[in-house]
Amino acid sequence: HNGSGPTIIHTLRDALGSFSIWTHLSGMLTNWVQMLDLFFLGAFQFSARTVGLYAAAAKLAGFSLAVPMALSNLFSIWIGRRFESPEHNEIEQSKLKKLSMWLVFGLGFQTLIFIVIAPYLITFLSHGRWSVEEKSSIFVWLCWLLVGNALLSAPYLLGSWLTVRGKV
Repeated sequence: HNGSGPTIIHTLRDALGSFSIWTHLSGMLTNWVQMLDLFFLGAFQFSARTVGLYAAAAKLAGFSLAVPMALSNLFSIWIGRRFESPEHNEIEQSKLKKLSMWLVFGLGFQTLIFIVIAPYLITFLSHGRWSVEEKSSIFVWLCWLLVGNALLSAPYLLGSWLTVRGKV
């Protein structure tokens, strides 16, 4: 410490008391929990091929999180640029409800679109290496994962609002 800035203790206290460290840890925990399915497939000694095929389905399903995450980030920016006041709070909560309804509708539509194109995408990605049974398994897993991702991302806007306006 050279006297020109805050002390190390002050910096650490601010970091531990602010949302940044807790938001980061929450994201790490969320990612860890999301990968538990692959952990348990390995722990229960499924074949490496089965785990690989499931991982392919999981990777494909991960693309369904791109749009809701992008919309959530845009919503966070919109909220962050606004002043916190009772009248703004009312407007934000009204927008939050309306946009969340649209997000849920969009997630349902997106999930259906992914399910419709999934067989063609799986066939394209297999390059002839996966059997019909394996492609069928991937499709079933993918459908479940897509529904799970839709449920997971449905409250993204609420989470964004809480992160900016709440006390994380």
